Amino acid sequence: LKCSSSLKGSKYFMLGQLSTTARPGGDGVNRLWDPTWTDRLKTDLLKSYDKYSRPTEHQNITTVYLSLILLHVSLDYSKSEMALNCWLPMSWQDEKLKWNTSDYNGISRINIPQHE
Repeated sequence: LKCSSSLKGSKYFMLGQLSTTARPGGDGVNRLWDPTWTDRLKTDLLKSYDKYSRPTEHQNITTVYLSLILLHVSLDYSKSEMALNCWLPMSWQDEKLKWNTSDYNGISRINIPQHE
């Protein structure tokens, strides 16, 4: 089995790329990238956050903004049925998810997916 010189070079190039990409970080964890300001903010906000608790302090009212975006309507006159396909976006302010923007490079707003 013979290897051409170009194949040998590509093998060493690939090993070199892996060794520089998966370098150990200062905390003993191998990282492929450095966390962004948004990554740091999300980590700091969610490390002790309970997503099942109320988003306000004490008995304060939570104002929820709601809209309806209609995507598709189908009508079946013979069955007297109507089917709607729509999107229902909601937003509110969570008093427990506040931060000082100057601590996070001026970031004033982030979106957090429901699963986090």
